[in-house]
Amino acid sequence: MKPALLLLPLSFAPASFLGQDAQAGQVAQLKVAELTAAELTALKEITLARVRKTIRFLAADELKGRDTSSPGLHKASEYVAQRFKAAGLEGLGPDGSFFLAATVKVPPQLGFQLKGSEGEIKCHGLLAAGAKPLRYAGKISSEVVKGQPLFFPNPDSRNERSAIMTTVRRASRAARKGATALLVQTEQVSRLALAAKKLDTEEGRGLIGLVSRSRIPILLVPGWGQPGTFIVDIPQAVEAPDDNRNVCGVLPGSDAKLSKEAVLITAHLDHIGTRTSRRGGSEKDTINNGADDDASGCTGVMSLADAFGALKTRPKRSVIFMTFWGEERGLLGSKHFCAHPAWPLEKIVANVNLEMLGRPEEGAQHKAWMTGWTKSDLGELMALGAARVGVEVFRHRRFSPMLYGSSDNASFVRAGVIAHSFSAGSLHEDYHKPGDEWEKLDLPHMTKVIQGMFTGCLPFAHGKLTPRKK
Repeated sequence: MKPALLLLPLSFAPASFLGQDAQAGQVAQLKVAELTAAELTALKEITLARVRKTIRFLAADELKGRDTSSPGLHKASEYVAQRFKAAGLEGLGPDGSFFLAATVKVPPQLGFQLKGSEGEIKCHGLLAAGAKPLRYAGKISSEVVKGQPLFFPNPDSRNERSAIMTTVRRASRAARKGATALLVQTEQVSRLALAAKKLDTEEGRGLIGLVSRSRIPILLVPGWGQPGTFIVDIPQAVEAPDDNRNVCGVLPGSDAKLSKEAVLITAHLDHIGTRTSRRGGSEKDTINNGADDDASGCTGVMSLADAFGALKTRPKRSVIFMTFWGEERGLLGSKHFCAHPAWPLEKIVANVNLEMLGRPEEGAQHKAWMTGWTKSDLGELMALGAARVGVEVFRHRRFSPMLYGSSDNASFVRAGVIAHSFSAGSLHEDYHKPGDEWEKLDLPHMTKVIQGMFTGCLPFAHGKLTPRKK
């Protein structure tokens, strides 16, 4: 993101909010009732002290930046599960567990083959594989030809991740032009070859998200001679268990019919781990704590679970609370949930995804903006409920359209669910840097916004409002 974007002024939504009449199905002016005594009591569960305690844990150095597949993320997920249980939620995982374990598609390191005019050519590994096996016999060149694999030289990269990302981007570009596979000419001890050998090990699980973005298989081959006629055999990717997991709990609804529907409240638990910052922070500080991105959102999810769980009478609709792994690696956790839903996707009335709540732009205290404002009336309806505690939900002139597809809500949008991210912050100078520490968050602002998210979600949970696509 260009730094100039950080200085953009806020733009506010119109004063009148239009919604959908639940009975007549016509757009009309809507009002929401004042908060009940029971709702006001539940609201008191969201306090500055609890918000501070939660964010301090999630953004602590001990968790080492909560990178996907790291011990820090695993420990954070255990903490979320404990909080969900304490809030009175039920686990949506197997046997009532709060964990939805992931599976990964791993390129097998056996069964691939490359033959030339003089016989078999020993390959150095398979970096990526497709959903189906590939068998090809014919010419291969260093220029993209539709329906053929493509030769490509080993990328000159500083580190393993950079080498993989460069290769995957090249494969994706070649796939768009019709190439069926990428044959990368590399050495046996290259970064790519060493990475391929550990993809099916615990050490290499953090790389799976990178290679899985390739749209075609990537075979690592020795550098020899000129391209010619070859036979290529590449097996399909195999599914393997993964130690990453979404954390998911549900507060079952009280109505026999509406309880089958759910409001889904989410945030991503992962961040980008440890590394030396080149653009900010001390060289001694190598931990990207991700306080705002997105420990703040996860703090919101757990705080909302506390508040909903404290209601004397449960809402009519079920309310699901979930934190995702792998958002920073390509929305992996939310994609996995949508591919293997623990709740029917067609029964999710809305996904409220919380992203970066803690560092507001100047003059934006107690305000939150929603991405994709023009895609549904969710923002306008949320604004009605949030206004009851003095929180304004509005359309950000720049960020609302720009960031609609940038977080986990995008996985649900692709699945046909009304899904938006809500942010009460900005793309600040410490974004994805070691400087994103909890001490820099505006915790009173963040606490107030979380309270607004609670009162904004209540009408949906009670079945009084239902968002509609525009």
